[in-house]
Amino acid sequence: MSSSDNQVGFGFQADVVSTASLAHLLTGRILKALSDGGVDLYAVTASIWLSKQLPFRSALQTTVHAQLKAMPGANGFLAKVLSIGWGHAGIAVEMSRTKAGANALLLIGALASGVSRFHAAQCLSELLTIYGCAADQLANVDVLKTMIVYIAPMVHELGFVKVLQHITTSASHEVVRLRKKIPVDLTSIGDPQTLASAIRQLVFTSERAETLYLVPQQRGAWLAAFASHLLGMSVELVCDDHILWASGGDNGKVTLQVAPQGSDSTAMACSNRSGSLLLMAPTSRERRKRVDVEYLLRDALEAEL
Repeated sequence: MSSSDNQVGFGFQADVVSTASLAHLLTGRILKALSDGGVDLYAVTASIWLSKQLPFRSALQTTVHAQLKAMPGANGFLAKVLSIGWGHAGIAVEMSRTKAGANALLLIGALASGVSRFHAAQCLSELLTIYGCAADQLANVDVLKTMIVYIAPMVHELGFVKVLQHITTSASHEVVRLRKKIPVDLTSIGDPQTLASAIRQLVFTSERAETLYLVPQQRGAWLAAFASHLLGMSVELVCDDHILWASGGDNGKVTLQVAPQGSDSTAMACSNRSGSLLLMAPTSRERRKRVDVEYLLRDALEAEL
C-alpha cells in the first residue's frame, strides 16, 4: 500500500473514532437504543465522516433538527408506528445537532428512497470506498444495511422523497405529452458503483461551481433530485432537445440527458459533446427496474409484519 493510501486510511480511522465525531452520540440512552436496534456505532460514525465531505445546502442542514423535533412526539410517522426495533427518533435528533450528522441523515434518506435497504447499503459502501475508506476499515454491507433499516424511517419525511416524486411525475408527464416512451434511464435503479461515481462527480462540480453535461443512463430523476435538493445546483433534465424538468441553483450546473426507450444512439451522440460524461447503463433486469418512491413505507411494514 502506498504512503498516500496509508494517510487516507489513518485519517479516516482517526476521524471516525475521535471524540469530536462521537460527542453527540455518547449518551447511555442513545448508545442503548443503537444496541437494542442492532446498529453498529462504527457504521453510524463512518456515515458521519463521509457526510463531512458532502457540501449539502446550508439552509437544508439547519432545518433538519427543527423538522425532526417538530414531528409528533419528536418522532416521524413510520418510527412511531414501527416502534418495535425501529423507533428511537432521539438518535436522529441527536445526530442532527451537527452539520455532519444532519448531512448523514439527509444522505441515508436519499439513498434509501425508492430502493431496497440492501441496495442503499451497497451505494453507501461504494461512496465510502470512493471517498477514501480503506477496504480493511469498511463496514460490510450487511452492517450498513442494519443501520439504514433503523434510521431510514426516521428521516423519511425530510423532503427528498417528495422532490424525487415530483421530478419523476413531471418529467414522465412531459415525455408522454411529447408522445415518446418514458426513458428507462429516467427511473431505473441502476448499479451502486455507477451511482456512487455519479454522486462524486456532482459533488466535484458543485464544489467548484462548474458545469457538467451528464448522460446517466440510470436514475435520471434521482440524480436531478440529489443535485437540486441536496447540493443546490442548477439542474436541467433533458430528453433529446426537450427540457423535462428544470430548477435554479447557485452551486454549479448539471444537464442530465436521458434518451427515449430504443434510442441508445441518442445517448452516445450526446456523450460526444465537449465536457460531457457518459455513465454505464445497467445491464441486468434487476438493475433496470424502476425506483419506487413508495417502496420505503411498504418495505418497512412488510419487514415488521
